[in-house]
Amino acid sequence: MKPSKELLVTIGVTVLCFLIMVPSRIIAPVWEFAKKEVNEGYNIRVQSFIGMLPLYQYSFYQVENTLPQESRAFLNMILNAVEAGDILVADADSASVEISENTGEIIAGVELENASKDSNGQTEDRPDDDALTATEQLQTTEQSLPMEEPPATEQAPIEEQQTLVSETIPVLPIKKMEYDMAQFRDFELLKQEFYAIDPTTAALESRFNLDSLLGYDMRLNEGEEKPKILIYHTHSQEGFADSVRGDSSTTVVGAGEKLAEVLREYGFDVIHHTGEYDKDNRDYAYSKSAPALEQLLADNPEIEVIIDLHRDEVAEGTKLTTQIDGVTMAKFMFFNGLSYNSKSGDITYLKNDNLSENLAFSFQAQVIANEYYPGLTRRIYLRSYRYNMHYRGKSMLVELGAQTNTVEEVMNSIEPLGAIIAMTLWGYATQE
Repeated sequence: MKPSKELLVTIGVTVLCFLIMVPSRIIAPVWEFAKKEVNEGYNIRVQSFIGMLPLYQYSFYQVENTLPQESRAFLNMILNAVEAGDILVADADSASVEISENTGEIIAGVELENASKDSNGQTEDRPDDDALTATEQLQTTEQSLPMEEPPATEQAPIEEQQTLVSETIPVLPIKKMEYDMAQFRDFELLKQEFYAIDPTTAALESRFNLDSLLGYDMRLNEGEEKPKILIYHTHSQEGFADSVRGDSSTTVVGAGEKLAEVLREYGFDVIHHTGEYDKDNRDYAYSKSAPALEQLLADNPEIEVIIDLHRDEVAEGTKLTTQIDGVTMAKFMFFNGLSYNSKSGDITYLKNDNLSENLAFSFQAQVIANEYYPGLTRRIYLRSYRYNMHYRGKSMLVELGAQTNTVEEVMNSIEPLGAIIAMTLWGYATQE
């Protein structure tokens, strides 16, 4: 008995529907496999053959268009980022910095404060050439960008400002990850995760135990609304890749003013001091700034926090950037001087009675940075000298970006930096 015409039509339609439904699950995957696995000559022949099949065109369209709109947008974002090199560049930059820090080769250009006594018994800042190798001397001099002195008619530096705190507090970031802090009772793990140690110094375990680093309460004293935070710049002449000559708002001073504004929005009373101490001779900047700091603290004894804002100096091929929520930001680094030389031990003429709290301040800030803004900070840099951090326990030296960063990248990092400092001063690092 022959099948009826109606039965044949029904079977044909069923088979056709089946063939239309399955190509996105069969033909397209087979095609992708062929593209990746076979040699180039065979690949071309397979492409020519399969491309002639009508169902291939249909199946490819289905694969592309059955994804949800959000998924397609996310996929396109990732592909564009890879094609542009953004993801790989960020990883490569981070890796190059980390490798150099692990091997002891210094990329970061950090300030030298090897103080010696002058004829009047005052300390001076002189580079310790004997303590550095030729490579370290070249890479750690941290010369500012060659910028001509501005004419008197051009824009003057931002004046020292102190304004009232904001009545509204910005929205705080969301925690992206959380440390199991108990693991860092292992001293080696602690160093590996949080610190880059300059060869001129050494991190002694007695100074870096976890209980000590988390034991300080960073919350500010309650009291009248008087200045609690001082921001200043030992090296005020430091600029960025596209800083404008004569316009201090495009240098580290401008970054300091924006940081002051952000901290005021978080409810802190801030003084931004814009004194210049490195204009003529950079080597003596710390000694020159010391009397001004002492006077500011005498006039404002309620100040509990001192932030010395710098920018780093790196090899010209190094770009310290990362992407957060689609925004390119300059990486930054907290910095501590240990008043300890790896050759001679404690530097007694640079005594710092506030060293333990200094270390706790930067450590707690680093914990918050890593948990809320992963990848934005480099590891805390430890070096031999003191860097005027002895005036207050909550003293912080920050290297914000480098000479290879643009002003925009640096300014993009200010909001996160302000949030990190605010949360540190609110005790977020030690809250259960």
